[in-house]
Amino acid sequence: TDFASFVQQGTCRTAYESTVYLAFPVTAGHTYYFQVGDRYGDGGTLSFDFHLKPQVPSNDFFAFAKTIANPLPYTDAGVNATLATRETGEPNPSSCSGDMNNTVWYKYVPSVTTTVSASVVPTALTGNEISPALAAYEGTDFASLLEKGCLTSYGSPVSFAVPVTAGHTYYFQVGDRYGDGGT
Repeated sequence: TDFASFVQQGTCRTAYESTVYLAFPVTAGHTYYFQVGDRYGDGGTLSFDFHLKPQVPSNDFFAFAKTIANPLPYTDAGVNATLATRETGEPNPSSCSGDMNNTVWYKYVPSVTTTVSASVVPTALTGNEISPALAAYEGTDFASLLEKGCLTSYGSPVSFAVPVTAGHTYYFQVGDRYGDGGT
């Protein structure tokens, strides 16, 4: 292989005395090379870690929302939303400031009329601080969704309660306010 045939995947990332993270999609059967070095020529010891992550979460799209089964509680830990997307027509909750990015979806049909509590806890970061965002909707498709609430924070958990009616369909949109992604 000659260097002229190389195609850059992602962007070159540098940092001064901190960890550098790079995420990009890969294709089975392709060979990838990584160049790791010192930007300023001072030398020293470097550590290179490589982890293969799924390209996008299975519930990246509204139509593939993960179903929250009864009875509660329900936990979906370790969801990496770094490569999650916003799909065409996806709502941006009006009761939250800023855009919601890197979204994944959950669907819930309660068996009893009650109030449920939903929360998002950032557990790992890629790049900068993740700013979790959580929105709740009632409805069955983008056109019929009625926003029930939204909450965001900067680097800390978000949680709120939502009154639900037995047999109605609710969707929870989980994402990141600034598009940094993470788990």
